[in-house]
Amino acid sequence: MTFGEMKQLTDHFNQIKGASQKLKNKRLKQLIKDIEGNFVTYGPNQNIFAAGLVCAAFEELEVR
Repeated sequence: MTFGEMKQLTDHFNQIKGASQKLKNKRLKQLIKDIEGNFVTYGPNQNIFAAGLVCAAFEELEVR
């Protein structure tokens, strides 16, 4: 993951946090899928930033 990709994902995450709760949950779930599908790897080569952003997105989700 490049610095530009990290900044773009962070900006997108911050934009999502300002949305209405219903829209916010839907967009956060999609962001998590996108990050996990493209950037998260496990083991010694794990992308720490991507994993951290996924954790932050899960923390923002409203549990029902």
